[in-house]
Amino acid sequence: MRAPIKFKSELLSQPLRKILPNANDPTPLFISTLNDDEFSRCVSAICIDGIWKTTKAKRHLQSNELIRKYIKNHNEMVVLDVGVSDGVTSISLVDIIGEKMKRLYVTDLYLSIYVVNKDDRWYIYKSIGGPCVMAIFPYTIFYKSQHGGLNILKLVVNNFLDRAPMLAGESASHSVSLLNPRLVELTQRDNKIKCLEWNIFTPWSGSKVDLVRVANVLNPSYFTKGSLQIALGNIVAALKMGGALLVVDNRLQENATLFRNLPDGLVVIDRTGQGCDVEYLIGDLFSASTGPRHVESK
Repeated sequence: MRAPIKFKSELLSQPLRKILPNANDPTPLFISTLNDDEFSRCVSAICIDGIWKTTKAKRHLQSNELIRKYIKNHNEMVVLDVGVSDGVTSISLVDIIGEKMKRLYVTDLYLSIYVVNKDDRWYIYKSIGGPCVMAIFPYTIFYKSQHGGLNILKLVVNNFLDRAPMLAGESASHSVSLLNPRLVELTQRDNKIKCLEWNIFTPWSGSKVDLVRVANVLNPSYFTKGSLQIALGNIVAALKMGGALLVVDNRLQENATLFRNLPDGLVVIDRTGQGCDVEYLIGDLFSASTGPRHVESK
């Protein structure tokens, strides 16, 4: 289990960073104008419902090449990018797809948060009237834990956050965008890019798309098998027949699997590394065979 209390990395020496649980201080998001990299580093310290918004630019280099190869024979593509964190990795899709991009939906469950400063502490909420999910002190960061077994430290932190000041209205707080400044600039110049909040455990409400990328979202350490099945059902339902699904894992190394949606199920058309963690599950759900079949990418 990740520690529910972390020290601010900026306050620790390099040797101590290797020993003590630590994270970047996210408070510059609330009070400063940041460049792209600084913004992503701060967003990566945000954890909501036990899910980290870890991100950085150029995170999907190998899987991006799978997309580049796949789209060679395709035109006017509608693309759905799922679980983008601050969206800095979505910028690469714009570059790769280029003039072939008809529409790009950039989605995450939370594209903004609410913050309150009280007694030199920052409290973070996912919505007005919602629970406090983090508290930032001068030296430490408290995270509400949703995963892992019971332990005293987790119970103490969760109890403290449950008793945080109530967020009752807009006047008592301010909303902070979690969208990377460079992506915001792109959306202002290109109306084909739409940033939307989407919960993968609910059906996609937009039109069906030609390509879905899901990166570092379908994580077995975050969700049960049943929850992953629900999410996959909603994601695949958003895909056109003949369209492609790219599932990416970036933990110890970059692994990805590219599937095509065919009448008899999803078939593997390409991989990088060892393939995604949930490849077996996708095969069980969306193929009549015991696992995903493999066909050559055209």
